[in-house]
Amino acid sequence: RKLMLDRRHARNGHLARRLLASGRYTDQDWERIEQTKERLMQWPGGIEYLRCEGWPMEQVVTEARRQHELGHCDVLIVDYLEKASMSTRQLKRFRSDGYHREADDVEQLKVFSENTGVRVLTLSQFNKDGKSETRRENLSGRHIRGAGEKIEKSNIAVLLHRDRAIDGEYEGGVEI
Repeated sequence: RKLMLDRRHARNGHLARRLLASGRYTDQDWERIEQTKERLMQWPGGIEYLRCEGWPMEQVVTEARRQHELGHCDVLIVDYLEKASMSTRQLKRFRSDGYHREADDVEQLKVFSENTGVRVLTLSQFNKDGKSETRRENLSGRHIRGAGEKIEKSNIAVLLHRDRAIDGEYEGGVEI
């Protein structure tokens, strides 16, 4: 949760992640942090981070359904889809085949979304080739780790690529 909030703060406040991790702020940094907090607090609704390391997707979907029934979940974002654990059902069905398990996880999320109307966004890592690709126009679905069925079961796949700055980039004298 702290890491996610720090990342959110870094993005919206144009603050270096390193600065937030260090906790060593100048008066100017504090002012920027407070301005960012104030701006973020004005957003309608809320964001809840649910830590579910080691959970199988069935457990994630069960909790999302419970939160939706309480009126607390209108969008579900699953960060790092590959980290979900294999359930007993999946272990019997797929044995150690992680790629089919991931496709099954996507199918579970898709069914949850269709049944509840909750929009679901899943985030996945690039494979080694995708991580080393320097030109965004060369990226394709094959660069997503374990892509195959996982991409086929998704309604849409979006590939995001952040250009790397060789010597860092600066805005207002601050490295971003």
